[in-house]
Amino acid sequence: MPDEPQAVTIRVQLSRSDLYRALVRTAFRKLWFLGVLIVAFMFVTLIASAEPRKYSDLIYGVLAAILFGACLFLGIPYIRTRAALRNPSLRGLSQYTFSAGGVLTERVHASGRIGWALVKGVSESTEHIFLWMPEGNFHLIPKGQVAAADLAALKSILRTCVKGKVGRLH
Repeated sequence: MPDEPQAVTIRVQLSRSDLYRALVRTAFRKLWFLGVLIVAFMFVTLIASAEPRKYSDLIYGVLAAILFGACLFLGIPYIRTRAALRNPSLRGLSQYTFSAGGVLTERVHASGRIGWALVKGVSESTEHIFLWMPEGNFHLIPKGQVAAADLAALKSILRTCVKGKVGRLH
């Protein structure tokens, strides 16, 4: 078919900071409502501690909310990053070949093919492109490691082939 996009091959290597920032982003994306609850808890604590003798309650309540939020949105992604990078396949070079037939992945100790039907969506941040898979999993493409021409070709393939939710690809 003449309107089929050309295949593009991309080689990337995930760093600890790439994976950590991506996991923090997904934590906020999935658990944003808990952030709202934390702010609401802090607000209720402020109202309940309006009397001067209850300022200690205010400090403990606010500190507890801040600590809970830090653990939820920063600590858990850090632990998940450390656990994920124990996998030798994620520490090495990853090659992705995107074509109309799907995505071929090759890593140090693994390879596979992903059909477009399994890609539930695509989103883009300033630093990464996320290919969302079932069960909240994702493939991460650091944009800084991809040539501009390859990045444009990749976005064209994703717009054409992904049937799920495609976020705005800048």
